[in-house]
Amino acid sequence: MGLFKVPHGLSVDKDGFIWTTDQQTHQVLKLDSAGKIHLVLGRKDSPGKGWYENGYQLNLFTSPSDVAFDDEGNIYVADGQNYRIVKFDIHGNLVGKWGSKGTEAGLFDFPHSLVIHNEIIYVTDRQNGRIQLFKLDGSFIKQWEGIGYPYELEIYDPQTMIFTDARSGEIIKINFDGKIIERFGK
Repeated sequence: MGLFKVPHGLSVDKDGFIWTTDQQTHQVLKLDSAGKIHLVLGRKDSPGKGWYENGYQLNLFTSPSDVAFDDEGNIYVADGQNYRIVKFDIHGNLVGKWGSKGTEAGLFDFPHSLVIHNEIIYVTDRQNGRIQLFKLDGSFIKQWEGIGYPYELEIYDPQTMIFTDARSGEIIKINFDGKIIERFGK
């Protein structure tokens, strides 16, 4: 078996390191361009929410789906089936986490994709059919509902983002106020 079982999310940080989430090994890996591992978050093949072992907090994931970074190098992981976002410092130390399963503002039903722009975290809350916005400390700002079922979200240009909507089979372009600008692909 190779390094990955079900690689899912893929990001490149400002230093050129490649980060991937693996939904079956329940890990987040930081790799250089030669494939050498520089940091591992989560315990291989051990899904869970985390526990204390020998006085140390082990941070576990269940089907992590995406990873993103702020300007300070902090790491944010969409921990899909734990229904939360987990924040680590640049060295992989736990800083905080927020969210749980639910439909109310600030809760998730499979957080799937992350984008950080102007110190705001945009989270596609896949099964709830919305994008939620948070401050970098996890404080809820607002949510955009009625825009489809957003899966993968990316910045398109300085004024817009695009996301895939697997239910409608479209790519949808929105501005940073959550207004739909364009739909295509159907």
